Amino acid sequence: MRYIVCYVEEPEKDSDILEVKRDSFEDFAAAVEKYTLLCGCTLCSVVLADAETGKIIKQYYKDDVTGSVIIS
Repeated sequence: MRYIVCYVEEPEKDSDILEVKRDSFEDFAAAVEKYTLLCGCTLCSVVLADAETGKIIKQYYKDDVTGSVIIS
């Protein structure tokens, strides 16, 4: 199986443009490690998904307005 970790970095203060980045992994443990590390950064969204089915395994989202963190 292949796994992907997608993440969105917060935009620069002068910009509203979000950039989505993606890393692919063959090893589930490596994908989980990357996902976990990114959740600890100042990112607004991180997704771990099965690359073959597109199914989301785990999702992290930080709401900039309320400061709430949602993990599903």
